[in-house]
Amino acid sequence: MENLSNHKNVRSRRVNSEPLEITDDSTFSNAAMTGMLQQIKNGYPVARIRTYVNSLFKENEFSINSETISINNDEDFILLILAMVRANERGMNYKVQMNNGRLDRNGYIIPNMTFSKREVGHHVE
Repeated sequence: MENLSNHKNVRSRRVNSEPLEITDDSTFSNAAMTGMLQQIKNGYPVARIRTYVNSLFKENEFSINSETISINNDEDFILLILAMVRANERGMNYKVQMNNGRLDRNGYIIPNMTFSKREVGHHVE
């Protein structure tokens, strides 16, 4: 039988050196974020988001609250969040009012918010 007590204890010693500097190089993260946003815009263009929001409103309805929005899958959830984030972009025919709290809609936690159709101005020519 082998004697296991013949090993040497190795003492660690403190190394007094300057710590490595942490650089705040956000070049990669900025590039990654730009790429991700471009992919989202390609997959979810403004027209698709606008169509989704329009589908939330019933006939002759001008506002809808989070409580009445049904989310059936991840795609609905993504479109809803993008609709909220991109509401102020050019070409959107709705606005979003953020309210207090969050709601659970079919297992998806969403902000309590109200979507309203924007009024279309009447132009006299």
